[in-house]
Amino acid sequence: MDRATRLEQAATQAVELIEQYSEQDPQDPNSAWKNPQEIFEKLDVARKEVLAAWNDMQESQTNTDEQIDESAFRAMYLDMITDAFADVLDELRKDNAVDVSVLVDCLQSGMDFLTSEEKELFLQDDMEDEEELTPHEKHRRGLGFHVAEVNS
Repeated sequence: MDRATRLEQAATQAVELIEQYSEQDPQDPNSAWKNPQEIFEKLDVARKEVLAAWNDMQESQTNTDEQIDESAFRAMYLDMITDAFADVLDELRKDNAVDVSVLVDCLQSGMDFLTSEEKELFLQDDMEDEEELTPHEKHRRGLGFHVAEVNS
């Protein structure tokens, strides 16, 4: 079972347990409320399972994040963004309409919304393109000096 499924199942079981006890009448002599300690123990087990599954999920994401070359990703992401908005950025530069450092911060902020998996896919796509490049061009791209060719 993968980590996401484990977390989802643990959370579902905990919610079902809470619903089960909330629907019972505490005044009913046959309800589980006659022994609140047992309810507490079951809820505590469910809580611990959710917490363990959550920690496991967080750990796996941390390990994935460590495998990503953040500087290479940053360079490729900024290349992609600046290529995509080249005309708009050129007009802003000509008009002196925006502070460049603020613009760079805004462009980079988009990276924060990408998951580790999305970053990996982005890097993999670029690596496939790089198989045809010379070692010099690969080094330039690694430093962030990649300029995409524009087909006329």
